[in-house]
Parts: sequence; C-alpha cells; structure tokens
Amino acid sequence: MPTINRQRPKWIKEKIPFERKAGNDNSHIYNSWRWKRESSLHKQANPLCVRCLEQGVVTAVYCTDHITPINEGGAVWDHNNWQSLCWDCHQHKSNEERNRKRFTV
Repeated sequence: MPTINRQRPKWIKEKIPFERKAGNDNSHIYNSWRWKRESSLHKQANPLCVRCLEQGVVTAVYCTDHITPINEGGAVWDHNNWQSLCWDCHQHKSNEERNRKRFTV
C-alpha cells in the first residue's frame, strides 16, 4: 500500500504564534476601529511630518504618533499627545524610545 505524505507543501508557510513582550503590546488600541478612524482624520488635518518641518523639509505623513508613549503614561486619546511623522522620523523616535527604556532598566 502506498504511503501518503501528510506534510505541508514548502510553499505553505506555517503560522508561528506571535510572542508578546510584556508591557509593550498596544495592538488592541492600534487595531481598533476608533484608532484607525481618528488617526486617519488626524493625518488628513496634519498631512506633513512635524519633525521634518522643524528642519525646513516638507515630507508627507506616514503615521499618527503619540508624543509621550502610551507605555510611559501618555494619554491614548488625547489629541494634544499626537503628532504626524514620516517613516524615517517615526523609526528614529521609536529607536530612541527603545534605547532609553533599555538603558534605564
């Protein structure tokens, strides 16, 4: 009798469970309909990166960012705690926050 190969084909990727880091997961906020709607409205009202504008460069917005991170006590829904950032500025700010957290622990 022939043997049936029950392995997944190589082109089908296995789903690997996402490991959450304690205290860093705000996906329930960023995946919510409210955040998506309000973030979109904020980007429409503020279409340019604030950090680039400070340097005299005009760059389109990539995301709505919390000035004071949620994990550091920043208000989630306070529009005064939001800023529009381009991709590069957002990555730079996120790296600064990670480094600050790593060296203060």
